[in-house]
Amino acid sequence: MELCLTFHLQTVMTNYDDPGTVQFRLRGLVRQLSIPEFNAALGLYTEEFKEENELHTLTRHIHFSPSKCWHTLAPGAASYNPSYSKASVLPPSQRYLHAILAYMITGRRESTSVVNTHDAYFLWCMSHGHVIDLAYFIALAIQH
Repeated sequence: MELCLTFHLQTVMTNYDDPGTVQFRLRGLVRQLSIPEFNAALGLYTEEFKEENELHTLTRHIHFSPSKCWHTLAPGAASYNPSYSKASVLPPSQRYLHAILAYMITGRRESTSVVNTHDAYFLWCMSHGHVIDLAYFIALAIQH
């Protein structure tokens, strides 16, 4: 898949913690995209989805505790700890989704068998049909 993006060279370094932008290095140059531009580059939302939802109103914060998410996802598991709660206790379908999140979407390098805070929230959202601004959360995950 090839992404067609228009980049603007940033001559002044901006705040890396700006939650409204994704800043990255491409071919040695610092690049920046707004969250809507990042969304368009990834092709996350269909035109139909954009027409039915106001993207700026989608959830951009974790409003449901990761412990509650974990309890819902793995009711018989031990209490949630983002450092060691393992995906192996999840049902097979959620283990596959977790692997996709960890390897392909956020490109984590640390242990991908551990369900971190964002993973628990994403899995909970998917299992409950809760709509979030996925581009925002991906940008947040890859910048940390």
